[in-house]
Amino acid sequence: CIKDSTKFNVDNRLSGHFKGSGARPGTTKACVCIQYEYDARSGKILDMNVTNGTRNDATDASETKKRINETDLIIRDLGYYNLKVLTGFASESAFFISRLNATTLIYDKGQTDSLQFKALYELMKKQNIASCEKQVLVGKTEQADLRLIVQIVPEDVYEKRIRKVEEYNKAKGWNTTDDYRARCRFNLFITNIPVLNITLDEIILLYRLRWQVELMFKSWK
Repeated sequence: CIKDSTKFNVDNRLSGHFKGSGARPGTTKACVCIQYEYDARSGKILDMNVTNGTRNDATDASETKKRINETDLIIRDLGYYNLKVLTGFASESAFFISRLNATTLIYDKGQTDSLQFKALYELMKKQNIASCEKQVLVGKTEQADLRLIVQIVPEDVYEKRIRKVEEYNKAKGWNTTDDYRARCRFNLFITNIPVLNITLDEIILLYRLRWQVELMFKSWK
């Protein structure tokens, strides 16, 4: 089950039906959001919900968390990230692959200090490893036992990420932490799929299926 959303501005006269932010350059008082989910195997549409442009993906994830079936495989982008929702999928005997939120704490099992991504990057570069996985505890209080998939991104992708976050943080008057910089070196995924069911490389390949929904949105627009 692959889900994503797309937004587009419409005429301000529609603001009573489709509320927009109207605060940032390029936005209007009227904006439409479409939440779209489909079954990648059959092509069947599972959800197609038209909402205000101000309703975000995290809200949708929380409000639609019960719309799953046993053994579903749910693939979501970072906008839908909610650890409680994801672990709820697992408790219903469904599976998920999700990008990892940049602020979520990760612990090696049996360790009290959070995972050090800078040290992990240096070790992987030294051993000439492009990707790896770890069994970790995710979250600070209610921890989830999950697989963490780690993939080093090309240098140009890393530099683009850093430029983007630096511009954003500068505008907000914030500093970029060393931990965040180190995380930008990786694509990070979490999943509850057992190791015996699917390999690390297959997890990365499966997540790429999500790009098909982006192509759908491009076609609509």
